[in-house]
Amino acid sequence: EPTPKRLQQSHDELMRLVRLVGELEELLAAENPQIKLNKTNIEAGEILRSMEGQFLSVFQDKGVILNIQKPKREYWFKADRDRVAQILTNIINNALQYTPKGNKVSIKVEESNDYIGFLVKDEGIGIAEEDIPYLYERFYRGDKSRDRKTGGIGIGLSIVKALVDAHQGKIQIDSRLNIGTKVSILFPKH
Repeated sequence: EPTPKRLQQSHDELMRLVRLVGELEELLAAENPQIKLNKTNIEAGEILRSMEGQFLSVFQDKGVILNIQKPKREYWFKADRDRVAQILTNIINNALQYTPKGNKVSIKVEESNDYIGFLVKDEGIGIAEEDIPYLYERFYRGDKSRDRKTGGIGIGLSIVKALVDAHQGKIQIDSRLNIGTKVSILFPKH
């Protein structure tokens, strides 16, 4: 019998499936070898300001400190602006999700030889060392206790890796349990 509670449960399940299909479509698009990147010259500080505008209120709502270290000079690189935003949004969302109230997430510009990018560092729950090599695998979830409703389906980092690879960029994740995680994303300057 259709009660309000059953209808709500059906609606919640339907929305979960809609999100799942959307994430799978994103992954397929990102992994497409013919992925079309609309590369333009991008200034890293401007991207940081954009991320701050996007995330400041949700960080405040959760009580997590967002520390964006604005660069003292301009750093330019060539990339697809929408894809860079997609990559950073995913990484920053992860940092927020796994960082307890009162702790901090820091984001800054990083330069390494012919690469420019971003370092996202959190004071979150961290990732077990044995899980790090598998983080980019589809559907891999290190913490099996995470609820799929809150923790996603385990393809966010697969999408990030595919998009970084499409740019011939680099991504590195370093983490320690109960201390936090550092994610470095670098894009070629030219």
